[in-house]
Amino acid sequence: MGVENGAENRAENGADDTAAERMEPGLQIQTRGARLEDYPTVRDIIAQAFDSNDEADLWDYLVAHDPALRPEGVRLATAVVAGDRPVACTVVLPRRIRARREWVDGAVITLVACHPEFQNRGFGSASVRDAIRYLYAKGLALGILYGHPNYYPRHGFVPVLPRMRTTLRVAGAAAGVAGAGRAGALFRPAQDGDYGALLALYDSQLTTYPCAVARSADPWLWKPRNGDQTAVLVAPDRQAYALVTVPPAGDTLYVAEGAAAGRDAVRRLLDGLLQEATACGKTEVVLSLPPNHPLAEEAAMRGAGQTVQAATAGMAVVANWGPLLPPRYEVGPDGLHLDGVPVLKAGHAAMVQLALGYVGADQLLSSPDDHSCPSIARPTEMTRLRQDFPPAFPKWSLAPFWH
Repeated sequence: MGVENGAENRAENGADDTAAERMEPGLQIQTRGARLEDYPTVRDIIAQAFDSNDEADLWDYLVAHDPALRPEGVRLATAVVAGDRPVACTVVLPRRIRARREWVDGAVITLVACHPEFQNRGFGSASVRDAIRYLYAKGLALGILYGHPNYYPRHGFVPVLPRMRTTLRVAGAAAGVAGAGRAGALFRPAQDGDYGALLALYDSQLTTYPCAVARSADPWLWKPRNGDQTAVLVAPDRQAYALVTVPPAGDTLYVAEGAAAGRDAVRRLLDGLLQEATACGKTEVVLSLPPNHPLAEEAAMRGAGQTVQAATAGMAVVANWGPLLPPRYEVGPDGLHLDGVPVLKAGHAAMVQLALGYVGADQLLSSPDDHSCPSIARPTEMTRLRQDFPPAFPKWSLAPFWH
C-alpha cells in the first residue's frame, strides 16, 4: 500500500462498515456532540469498527495532541433503546482550508465508525448528517475527507481530489547521484528544530492548491506515527524536504509531499529521493503531487511519466458557499449567478467541483451537458468566468502524523 493510499483505505474501510445502512421503521436514533466522559466509548467504537489498530491509534494520537479536537466536534449517534449509548461517531477537526483564492474556515472529517452490533441500521449515516449540520452551525465553509465513493455522495460529498502520480524509474535517472545508506549525505531525518523551515517550504509550494490544509510548526503535526516505513527527510541546509514511505514489499518509494527553495534545491531533492530509493532496493519513485509542482516537473524532465486519475475517494462537502466564491458570485438552485444574473447552469456536484478547482468553467461549458445560460453569450461574462474559475489541481497534503 502506497503512502498516497493510506488514509484513503482507512476511510473506505470505515465507510464499508456503514455503506449499506438503512433506517429501520420505528428505530429511535438521536445525535449529539460528545462529552469527555464519552471518549472511552468513542475509542471502543473505532476499535471495534475497523480491522486494524491504526484507526484507534489515530484517535489516541488526536486526543493526546490535537488542540482542535473538541468534544462537541465528535458527533455521536446514540441508540435510545440502549440508554442513549453512543454507537456511531464522526470526528470533525476544524482546519483552515485553501479555497481557490484564499483560506477559509473548514474541517477535516475522519474516523467515521459504527459499532458492529449496530451497523446497517442508520446510525453511521445519522452521525455523518449531524457532522454536516455541525459544519453549518459553526460557520465552516466545507469539510474534506477520504471515504467510500459509493457511500458519502448520498450525504452531499463530491469527489474533488484527483489521484496524481509522477513515476520516475531509478535506473538511468539516478546516474551520477553519489552516496549510500538511508538518504546518504544528501538528506537526514527531520528533527524538532527543523519544522519551522519545513513549514515555510510547505506554505510556499503546497498551500497554493485548493483543499490544502493549513499547518503550524508544532512537532506533533510533523512526526509520522508509522516510523518504521515513513519518514520526513530534510536537507542539511533545510532548503528541501520530503515525506516518504518505503513499504517493505514492492519496488516503489512513495513521496506524499515535498518542497524545495529554488530550482537547484529541487534538483538536489530529487537526487536525494533517487538515492534513497537505490539504498532501499526500490526501482521507482512515485510522487503523489500535482504535475505542475516543481518536483514533479523536474522528474518529468528526467523522463518520468505523469497521470491524473479522476477523483473518487477524495471528497468535499460544502456547508457555506459564500467564502468559496469570488466577489459578486452566488450559487442559486439553477447554478452560478453573477450580480444576480445566471451565467452557468450546473448541478450540485458540478458546482462543488467548480468552486474547488477540480473543473474549470471552460471544461463545463465544453462538456456534452449544456451548462450555458443566455447571458453567457456576452463576451464579458465568458472572459470573467474563465479568469475566475480556471482548472486547478486540488490537493490535500495529509500531515505526516496521518501516516
